[in-house]
Amino acid sequence: MKETRRTTSILVTGGTGFLGLPLVECLLQQGQRVRVLGRRPVVRWRHNPHVEHIRADVAEPGVIESALDGITHVYHLAAATQGEWATYQAVTVDATTRLFERLVAQGDGRIVFVSSLGNYDGHTMQDGSIVDENSPCEQNPQGRANYARAKVEAERIAQRYLTHPKLGLTIVRPGIIYGPGMKNPLTGVAFNIGKMIRCILGRGDKPLPLIYIEDVVRALVQIMHSPSAISKVYNLVHPEMPTQNAYLRLYQKLSSDRRPVLRIPLQRLVPLLRLVDCMMRIFHGRDLQLAYKAARLGKRVYYSGTLVTKDTEFKASVCLKEGLNKMFSQIDDAPYQL
Repeated sequence: MKETRRTTSILVTGGTGFLGLPLVECLLQQGQRVRVLGRRPVVRWRHNPHVEHIRADVAEPGVIESALDGITHVYHLAAATQGEWATYQAVTVDATTRLFERLVAQGDGRIVFVSSLGNYDGHTMQDGSIVDENSPCEQNPQGRANYARAKVEAERIAQRYLTHPKLGLTIVRPGIIYGPGMKNPLTGVAFNIGKMIRCILGRGDKPLPLIYIEDVVRALVQIMHSPSAISKVYNLVHPEMPTQNAYLRLYQKLSSDRRPVLRIPLQRLVPLLRLVDCMMRIFHGRDLQLAYKAARLGKRVYYSGTLVTKDTEFKASVCLKEGLNKMFSQIDDAPYQL
């Protein structure tokens, strides 16, 4: 164990999660020694001398600081995905603050910080517009769901260090990441009403900023090794961007899921939700921003991912048809061949 700690220079936080696991596998295939901070057990790592697995919660006192000992390269993926706001604050926001403070105190470090396309400001989006890295981010995330709010606040922390002289930081905003092992293959596409019906807000013609998980892993590794990526922010999306309807048609063709899809017209839903928002503010003093959330979900915008290609030559290569075929054919939690 001591030998591993001396020679390991790469840390992956959230390294046992949906994205972290294939990223660690990729690094191992490249012959790297990796320190992994993540709570889930991974059986195949138990006797691998190239993996140092710290099974702990990133929010625990001293865990981040200890994990960064001797580390020069960090992939920061850790984020809460469930629980009350206090959990998101501790895991996603506060742990990010501690991570950056520790790296600066150590005096050097290269870090790739994984954020989200969901951080862009929905108020400024217009149907048909292109959202690139210069588009404004959310200014008032308090009314958003806990996950989205925490990702916005964590990126705000990261932005303060984007040009810090002691750090080489790149902020990466992936789109909807899909692939083997994801809990819900229709995340960002449709949502459930009970167990029998799937629902889409709008006509189903919204472009989806999808990116297959193998492409995300390749991008993160390529960005880490690219000097031109330092102090930059990148969107990660496949240029194909199929609509919700196109995704669902292919998904239903490849799966046994034949549940009917209900499409809710936004022009009728949003005014009703505005009324609900108003009543909640008057009688309960709460701003749920339901109308904004619904309108945001229905915005038909396109995300540009050309900047990362210009700087690093990375190109997302897995199209939707290939990605869904891979997703249905691969065994969950199997090693990724990248």
